[in-house]
Amino acid sequence: MRGVANDWLEGRLGHLRIKGVASVPLRSGLLQLGFQHISETFVLQDQDLPIFPDFNITKLNVHEFQLPGERRAVAADISLHIQNVYAIEATVPALTFEIMVPNCAPGDDYIRIGNATSDTIEIEPKRPVLASVTGFIYEVPDALITICPGKTSSPLDLLVQSYIKGRETFVYVRGGSLTSPTLPDWLEAILQSVIVPVSIPSKGLSNLIERFSMSHVHFFLPEPSAKPDAPEAQPRVSALVQALVDLPQEMNVPVNVSRVRTVADVYYHSKKLGYIDLQKWQNATVRHIKDELDNSPALLVEFDIEKAPLRIVDEAVFADVIKKVILAGETVSLQVKANVAAELDTALGKFVIRDIPASGDITVKAPLTGGLGNVNPKIDSIKISHTTESTISLQAVVNFTNPTNYSADTPFIDMKLAYNGSSVAHIMGQNLSIFPGHNSFVKVQGLWNPADGNGQQGVISGRDLISRYISGLNTTVTISPHSGSIPFLPELGKALSTLRIEIPVPKLRLPDQNGDGDDDGDNPDGGDGPHFIKDATMHLWTSTPEFTFLSPLTETTLFITSVDATALYNSTSPVGRIQYNSPFPVPPGVSITPRLPVELDFGGAGYEALKKALGGSLEIDAVADIGVKLGEYMDTISYWGKGIGAKVRL
Repeated sequence: MRGVANDWLEGRLGHLRIKGVASVPLRSGLLQLGFQHISETFVLQDQDLPIFPDFNITKLNVHEFQLPGERRAVAADISLHIQNVYAIEATVPALTFEIMVPNCAPGDDYIRIGNATSDTIEIEPKRPVLASVTGFIYEVPDALITICPGKTSSPLDLLVQSYIKGRETFVYVRGGSLTSPTLPDWLEAILQSVIVPVSIPSKGLSNLIERFSMSHVHFFLPEPSAKPDAPEAQPRVSALVQALVDLPQEMNVPVNVSRVRTVADVYYHSKKLGYIDLQKWQNATVRHIKDELDNSPALLVEFDIEKAPLRIVDEAVFADVIKKVILAGETVSLQVKANVAAELDTALGKFVIRDIPASGDITVKAPLTGGLGNVNPKIDSIKISHTTESTISLQAVVNFTNPTNYSADTPFIDMKLAYNGSSVAHIMGQNLSIFPGHNSFVKVQGLWNPADGNGQQGVISGRDLISRYISGLNTTVTISPHSGSIPFLPELGKALSTLRIEIPVPKLRLPDQNGDGDDDGDNPDGGDGPHFIKDATMHLWTSTPEFTFLSPLTETTLFITSVDATALYNSTSPVGRIQYNSPFPVPPGVSITPRLPVELDFGGAGYEALKKALGGSLEIDAVADIGVKLGEYMDTISYWGKGIGAKVRL
């Protein structure tokens, strides 16, 4: 009988031969005629065999159950709707069953996880049957959470994965040892030997993690001294991660996620950008909340990641993201896909569930205030460290604004600075910590080497850049990465080399000119550009002017080797010309030049204006070619001055 029942439940019963045998006593009146032996054989097959009734789980509520003392268990209240197509009427007493789940392989014994008790069930002919069952799980068996041989998952992992992915997932029910005392022994024996598969309804939880976000993001660029395969040789990221986990509505069990780990693949427009390596366990905290969208139960899982390696696998895709955010000022959505391992702390104890599929989006926000045009760089001080005939090495202290939401630690970075399409310098940073908002007193290094980038054209571009800058003209330069920008990641630097960041040339902090303790508003014409000539004094009797210079260099003396300058009144009328070839120093801070001989233009309107200004001052313009020498470096630059205040004295 047990074998027939099992074959029928498991669909192996192709046909059933039933033979009935009876011995019937015969009599006629008072006469006993003996016994008549009767036998009949029936063959049932295919459609003649009774089918296992269809049933639906109409209610499922999983909750925590308090046991005597401090022990807790998990209970499941289940309501079943069973189709009854037979003309059968019966009362089924309360029964106790064992609940089991699949093991590692189909041939392995099922794993018992708990038991269930049914209420008394009334069966009426050809009427649906309603049944209520309560199941209890008291502990998690070791066999359920032990890694399967040759695999990376446990039976519990496989069960959860199947349920989440919406596959047909079964638990198995078998009659237990504590059945109703009213049952006959033969029926109890059958119930204990028959295993019934019960399908758990699942619509799939492909959106198990509804929302995924990262805040307080801090990037760490590779360490130059790291070994090539070390984590420090990769970009790393720290952040606060928040994940909203959409729980099934039937799940009312307090669950705490104490730790998580994963390897999260990051995609942009379906192209894999890289992955975040979180194979080390990360401590997590959990809050039970109601999803604000549909008021369904949810878990808000938060955990900090500390310097997790961010491995770039497609530098071109990464460069596309940077361009969108930095240059186009667009907010970019990245897709994250991962199989997560989570350590759960429940009423049944602590255990790990592996390979939970998770996906979500990370929003990379654009700069807060219109892109990198609002970096507003300012140079606080400059120190010359070394010079050659064609290069200047310097150290600078700069202030600037980081308009993004992100911070970064940069052990080393090297960027090219270009003007008019020619690379004229390198800007390098070591051990930099950049934060959102205003960053003050950041130390950087520079290498002025215009000939290296584009030969003679680079020299011309560099000369024009310096000339415009010292003349106070608004000037824009381009900063871009290159293959040597980031240690160990030449391909990433090469991919980012198409990134062109245009910024205005940083303002220089000049020596205080008006005693207010800073250089704000000290420009005589109120312009934005730096003015290295504060003023001039013209001595008519000797035809010699002297100039007050403002040098931004803090420790190094600059030498002017030659001056060929023309002074203009009202931008058009010549006042005079200086041609001077004797070097003189311009020390740090405020200094006054020697008196330079000028050849006055006595026949023009400029000279008349100069005489009328005797004892007062006159605003003049100047056009000059100036030879400069800084250590071993020498060059000739141009200067276009406007509105220089010249005092006129005898």
